[in-house]
Amino acid sequence: MRYILSQISLATLAFASLFISIATEAQTSKNTLAAPAKASTTKQKTVSERWSFQCEAEHCFISQVLVARNKELAGVVGAVNVAISAENQPILTLRLSPYAKQKVGLGIKIDENKPVRVSIQHCDTKICETNIVIDDTMMKELNSGKRFMVAFMNTNEQQTTLPFSLEGFSKAYEELLATTD
Repeated sequence: MRYILSQISLATLAFASLFISIATEAQTSKNTLAAPAKASTTKQKTVSERWSFQCEAEHCFISQVLVARNKELAGVVGAVNVAISAENQPILTLRLSPYAKQKVGLGIKIDENKPVRVSIQHCDTKICETNIVIDDTMMKELNSGKRFMVAFMNTNEQQTTLPFSLEGFSKAYEELLATTD
């Protein structure tokens, strides 16, 4: 099956410049995530398939950025990060269009597993964001899955579906866990 973003409009691509900074900096929410104790103080970056592992100062995470192309226009339309919290819990952060309807929330689905509905915690003029604690069930699905789908309604009442690949997730996550030992 081809990965196709449904209902991508020019308005969705307008926020691409914000996500370009996510692609290079890939910061996660400071109030939710804490720095691992043994992380390097220098900037590191490795790539495992479509997932990248980065440590900046004392903060390590894995991430994937989804880019859409429409003729000569291209831009980042979504990003997912995973980091380990101060409570040693894996936290998944989703960043998407500021045009997502916050009150509707979003749906996530891994392969053919049961879909999960989650709230969108924050939206401003540049981005919508949510943080999800990854439980054991979700971690098993992420490690064995092939595709992580995120769907939301935009302000024009159109559904947008972002298809993230889980290829390389397990390897990248193992690298992340090694920084918390």
